Amino acid sequence: MVFLTGEDMKACFNLFCCIYGIGTLGMPGNFARAGPLIAVIAMAFMAFANTYSSIAMSKAMLMAPRRSIA
Repeated sequence: MVFLTGEDMKACFNLFCCIYGIGTLGMPGNFARAGPLIAVIAMAFMAFANTYSSIAMSKAMLMAPRRSIA
């Protein structure tokens, strides 16, 4: 039984790129332009949205039927 398939690795890589993508590198400049209050509110919203989407994606992956190549 294979623990991680090629498709799993592709999904992991895509998720990694989405989380640690170029948006992370632009955060300091965006934070400085927006100002402290708006930037903190936006960052809290982004943290909530990322957490919610990660939980929703995990639930969907657990409910998806497993494909076996046999």
